[in-house]
Amino acid sequence: ALVGLRKPEVFLCISTKYFTAMIGLLMLCMGITLSVDDFKRVLTRPAITFFAFLGCYGMLPFLALLIAKFVGLTPALTAGLVLLSAINGAQASNLCNFIAKGDVALSVLMTTFQTVGAIVMTPLLAKILLGTVVPVNAPAVALSTAQVVLVPISTGMLVNANFPSFVESILPFSPVIGVLVTCLLVGSAVSRASRTPRLEPSVCCRRFARRRSW
Repeated sequence: ALVGLRKPEVFLCISTKYFTAMIGLLMLCMGITLSVDDFKRVLTRPAITFFAFLGCYGMLPFLALLIAKFVGLTPALTAGLVLLSAINGAQASNLCNFIAKGDVALSVLMTTFQTVGAIVMTPLLAKILLGTVVPVNAPAVALSTAQVVLVPISTGMLVNANFPSFVESILPFSPVIGVLVTCLLVGSAVSRASRTPRLEPSVCCRRFARRRSW
């Protein structure tokens, strides 16, 4: 992130069209450690996934609103913080779980449910908490979920089931690959953000700024 901020040209060769492929590679590295039995085991405990969903779209947005009020953020920053907290978890959580040798199947399942849930929950929370509607492209979210989660994970599981000896030989390198890819993604994102001109507050922020009764 620091390199991307100070020397953004270092990461400019990584265009946005490669993001999906690189995130898919992250998921593939985790998929080779999973089996169908792992997901069957997780599905026997649906309450865990439900409470994770509730925490993502229930606790986080309201906590963000309380923090913004407590520290006295401006309406524009408050809207940004609340909107950020009202979106689904990303693939980095799966990677951290994988490196920490946690329950990767549970993490992947939670991420998938939260990503699909964002189609409804993010606009709903924005309407309730900010008083405006944030459009979400449902087909794009579904396609992205398939590209970066379902297909790579399924491919990795097939490789694990059919070539266990090969998987065992490359397994020690999977976390390293995951961390390196994540660093490249973060550096590229920061470098592009640092080169983007500062924009005016969005419509969402302006509407929330006019609605300050809370």
